[in-house]
Amino acid sequence: MIQSLLFNRDQLFWLEDINPEYFVYVQIQPWGEGIFLDESTVTRKPVALHELESFKHFHFEKNIWRSWTVYKDAQMEKEIGPVPLILDIDDESEPADLKKAYNLTKACLDLIEFESTLVEQPDQLRVIFSGRKGFHIEIKPSLPIDAQEFRQHLLAALRQHLFQGQHDVCHNVFYESTVLDTLSHQWVRLTGTMNSWSLQDGTIHSTKVIPMSSKAFRAIHMEDILALARHVN
Repeated sequence: MIQSLLFNRDQLFWLEDINPEYFVYVQIQPWGEGIFLDESTVTRKPVALHELESFKHFHFEKNIWRSWTVYKDAQMEKEIGPVPLILDIDDESEPADLKKAYNLTKACLDLIEFESTLVEQPDQLRVIFSGRKGFHIEIKPSLPIDAQEFRQHLLAALRQHLFQGQHDVCHNVFYESTVLDTLSHQWVRLTGTMNSWSLQDGTIHSTKVIPMSSKAFRAIHMEDILALARHVN
């Protein structure tokens, strides 16, 4: 899989924009099991993009991840580049304080949209609720981007806004339990699937991984996002 965090704009795309005969690597884990908790229960296989919808419906009671690199072949040898998943925002409290993650996500969107040259059109950004601890911000940049360098720029800008008091929504979210990171690892939850996990008392909780435009994200409250994520068709 691609290891470099330096991406050319031509490498970044939405999955629905490319050849449906291409493949992603998919990882399946049992319902309620945390990521990589027990490698012996993990199943990994290549799945063609046009089969993803039927695949996730067939495995609806599983935790499902996909590779963020796309391949031309089922042998996973001819990679064509990653999808534009750049930022991962989680609150690591137990249980997660999703309002903190929501506020930090909004502050990041403000900086990306209004104070950088990274995007020119609103449809270059979208937000994914990961189903449990926070959000991903997906970006299709207008210019080539070094993801690690951009992350450092964003962190510095957030600190400056905190110091200047320009983004009160960030207060008490950025320096406590809420984590901002680039997704340089191999896996991301498959959008539209369920994120399930077990609590210490054995209770299993599940919520849906849902995408939304940056405009839709700004127009909705965290309580409404949770209501959508808990509604299973």
